Amino acid sequence: MAGRSRVLAGVAAAVLLVGGSLGFLAWRERQRTEERVTTLLRDVERELAADPRAMESRDALSGLVRRVGSDPLGEQDPRLVRARARLELALGRPRNAWDLLQASATSADATVDDLALGARISARMADLAGDRAQMERALVLAERAANARAEREDLSFAWRVASRLGRAEDAGRFARLLQERHAESPEARAVALLGAFTPAQGEAMYPQLQALARETGLPELELALAGILLQRASSSDHEDALRRLEDLLAQHESWLEVRNAMALVLHRLGRVADRDRQLQWLLERAGDDPRAPVWRQLLGAAGEKR
Repeated sequence: MAGRSRVLAGVAAAVLLVGGSLGFLAWRERQRTEERVTTLLRDVERELAADPRAMESRDALSGLVRRVGSDPLGEQDPRLVRARARLELALGRPRNAWDLLQASATSADATVDDLALGARISARMADLAGDRAQMERALVLAERAANARAEREDLSFAWRVASRLGRAEDAGRFARLLQERHAESPEARAVALLGAFTPAQGEAMYPQLQALARETGLPELELALAGILLQRASSSDHEDALRRLEDLLAQHESWLEVRNAMALVLHRLGRVADRDRQLQWLLERAGDDPRAPVWRQLLGAAGEKR
């Protein structure tokens, strides 16, 4: 009996030893996987912080797309899927980014990170295609993200999309929430300043707008600055306005306000052919915009002169 007990005890010890070893190996494998994913995510953050216009940065971003996509968890880990979508967006491929994120961003239990990123991807797609439906989708996703966590970035982005769509009531609601919850943030100050902006007060507001533009990078501030420069008499100011608008147009191809400002500054600079291309674009896409008669008049006057 004692011998049998010793045998059973030995078997039990062996089982525990094997089980413990297997458990340790499984734990170690999970740890290595997490370390690999963490390293990938850190590399993604580092490259996304670089200037995406530099060729070396674009090469690095493209390399990371391949690394993330080929990782064993690349299509399963939500963090890696989101990272790959951000890389595709930074590379100017929002359709690819949306294909990656669509299922998670539009699900009923979407995370706030997926909602916020989905909103930005949708807005970029709208900028490229001039598709209002995509901008409407951006607003739906942005509003869900803002309602879920009300961070200043979420609220200011929702305000931007609502403003672009002409949804004054929604834009006003997001602006109020931004003031209530993040009153001292640069985004809240920028939105408040833009809300009080008038052409007559533009020159006095210029220093504040310029400082906030550097701090926040909000394109609406750059547009306001370009408008102020356009009102000045100096051709060098008009050239500065044109440079700002060209930078905006590179990211917001279908933003009517930028196209309209471009037409005006090109008119001031006497660049008739370039101005007419902007006017044609506006007339083809602006629908019943109240400024359309002015655009037609400018274009018609130019045609008569030629």
